[in-house]
Order: sequence, then structure tokens, then C-alpha cells
Amino acid sequence: MTDASQRNKANLQLLYDRVMNGHDVDAADDLITPDRPDHDRTFPPEFTRGRDGFKTLFRMFIGSPLPSTMPILANSPAMD
Repeated sequence: MTDASQRNKANLQLLYDRVMNGHDVDAADDLITPDRPDHDRTFPPEFTRGRDGFKTLFRMFIGSPLPSTMPILANSPAMD
């Protein structure tokens, strides 16, 4: 694995740990470039434009009741 690949992998792990799991959306300022591209066409443009779009999207997720429903989904027969 190249140095750049290792750095990217470590950065992605920090993103998961701090933003997604730690609910510190502002940590994205240290981990994502301001002009971050996102080509996911399933989200509206306000969620895919740069770092601010990412932060808007994750503020919505973190503020939603979705995390409390995850254990129910994980234990459903469809997940077997």
C-alpha cells in the first residue's frame, strides 16, 4: 500500500470515528477538502456540493432518530 493510500485510509477512519460515530460534524473541516466532489445522484445537490454539503447531510442524519432504530434493523429477519 502506498503512503497516499495509507494516509487516505487513516483519514477515512478518522472521518467515521469523529463525524459519523462521534457526531462531531465540524471535524469534517479537518478531514475533507472544501471542494470535495460527490457524484452520488441519489442526494439533492445541497448535500453533495463540497464540504458544506457533506456537513449539511450529516447534521440531518445526526439530528434524526435513525441511530436509535438501527438495532431493530440489525436484528430483523431480512438482515440474515
